[in-house]
Amino acid sequence: MQYFRAVPFIVITAFYWLYPLSSFAHLTIDCNDSFVKANPTQLIIDVVSTGLDDTENIQCALDAAAQKGIPIVRLGKGDFAISRIFVKNFKGSFQGTTRDDTRLSIRDGSINCLAFNSEGRLSAAIKFDGGEPTLKFMTISSDQPCTQDAILRAIVHFTGDSTFDTSCTNDVIFARVDRVDMLGPGRRDNLTQSAIHASPEGMYISGSCKLTLLGSFKVNQSSVTGYEIGLLSSMKSGAQVDINFNSFSNNRISVYLVDTNQSTTITSNTFSSENDDEVLSYLTAIKIGTRLSSAPAKTRLAVHKNQFMFTDVEEVTNNFHRGNVFDVKFADSVQDVSLSLTDNRFDVTGKNLFIIDIREIDDWVISGNRFSGAVRLAIAAEAFIEPSVSGGVIVANSFLNLDSEFTDILLGEATTECIVGPGQNAVVKDDGTINSVL
Repeated sequence: MQYFRAVPFIVITAFYWLYPLSSFAHLTIDCNDSFVKANPTQLIIDVVSTGLDDTENIQCALDAAAQKGIPIVRLGKGDFAISRIFVKNFKGSFQGTTRDDTRLSIRDGSINCLAFNSEGRLSAAIKFDGGEPTLKFMTISSDQPCTQDAILRAIVHFTGDSTFDTSCTNDVIFARVDRVDMLGPGRRDNLTQSAIHASPEGMYISGSCKLTLLGSFKVNQSSVTGYEIGLLSSMKSGAQVDINFNSFSNNRISVYLVDTNQSTTITSNTFSSENDDEVLSYLTAIKIGTRLSSAPAKTRLAVHKNQFMFTDVEEVTNNFHRGNVFDVKFADSVQDVSLSLTDNRFDVTGKNLFIIDIREIDDWVISGNRFSGAVRLAIAAEAFIEPSVSGGVIVANSFLNLDSEFTDILLGEATTECIVGPGQNAVVKDDGTINSVL
């Protein structure tokens, strides 16, 4: 009796699964069907390589997916080449098969980078405007994509509407990068090409009202190598930004948080840099700061359980300060930053390197970190714009395996009411007032 009762359930279940599979076979997309096909059994648009320029096919697939609500555009195995891709309100995944099998390159000399200015947009090779885009399972490489001597601000840009949109409404995006390798042209002594941007279109345009990008941005299990800026985020209104389990190698600035009002976690990443160039300086793993006087007043940053491996082998005797592993630098606007650096490992060697350089911030915490190597200075706290900084706490760290030429910890003249805990094997230089060195 129970057997016969189960039969209708089995039939209904089978019908439920078979019906949508058969319906996918009738899905039509208006693309070159020699290279772009609707998957017959899944809601996926598959794209295969032409061996030449794949821009038109990938653009068509993404447009169709955005218009028809298809959640996946999938590149097959092999090498793909593109110039410029733009997709609006895509809610799905643009992905390869694996990052080893799917390789996407930005063609040299293929993008009119100056034309973005006339569109009110930041120059980028792949641009997602709004929506919920995910980029995953591929390797993306670039060298010199611009057709002229111009700046390509980003390889991948997550953003909102053009600055010519005079509505001045807040733009929103929910973006994710997952298991993507980004390979750049190498570091230069100027800040131009970035790998990944999550920023409003008006970021570099004077007088623009398109300065607010809301939502969330997550980068997971990816790698970024050889860019001027590895990852730049400039989101607002408490946006959630998570940068976790990634590898950043030989970038000039690996993570740059500028003009943000976002809750940022940077957890369990590896940052590495080797510099033997006498000219190339100010290499940084994480930089937080402002560019504009209109920058938000507050932001939050937690840096936890990361590994930093920096070497600067060039003996440059006339340069006291060649760079910081962690850097805070404000321009026209000083922010109230909720800052904690906890349980990180810093292995840094370079006679002119600082490890942590904190400026203008009150009430920060540096705790549970391990420092090793040989540097000029490990931790510096000071104010150059504000009259004073206070409430900093440096506790439960280990400086046992670090050789600092100047000192391990410097509390500058503007510091007050900061605390350096005992038992850290640190040499402390206290030039401030009412600080406690225990």
